[in-house]
Amino acid sequence: MVLLVLIHFMISGYMHHIPETRFLRRTLPLSPPGHLEKKTAKMKLLTLNFLTCAVKTCKSSSDSFPLHPKDAELASDDVEVNPELLVNLLPRLDWKALKTTSAELGFPQLPDSPPTIEQLQSDDKLLKDLHSLLMETNLMEGKLVCGVCGHEYAVREGIPNFLLPSHLV
Repeated sequence: MVLLVLIHFMISGYMHHIPETRFLRRTLPLSPPGHLEKKTAKMKLLTLNFLTCAVKTCKSSSDSFPLHPKDAELASDDVEVNPELLVNLLPRLDWKALKTTSAELGFPQLPDSPPTIEQLQSDDKLLKDLHSLLMETNLMEGKLVCGVCGHEYAVREGIPNFLLPSHLV
């Protein structure tokens, strides 16, 4: 017991030598109304070129790609044209899937084969059309439908929901 009392006094004596920490309370000024804007997610049409059905049985079929837009509500953004980005992006795109998606959404028909770098650099109309399709067009609402199983993935506020019901996992 005496030992405990000694330890208590030693600790309390030691505590007096520790400087007291002070916490400053800072308040931030309030922002004027409308200052904070609600940011909405935007799914660029380019994204559809990289999505496939999440159902396991569809993975083995090539018909599960691309997902087909249904009841699509599109929005457009003004994005500065970046020819270098498009030139670097072209080899990574599945042109056949892009052509399918473009046609399903009612965009002008794309050529049968992807343009070469030289064609893209020399044809301003083709460059702007591709830029508009890939970089400025956003899918805001609708569904993405698998061509194999017919499963529909909802898109709300520009965000696709790829969570599957338990019977499809």
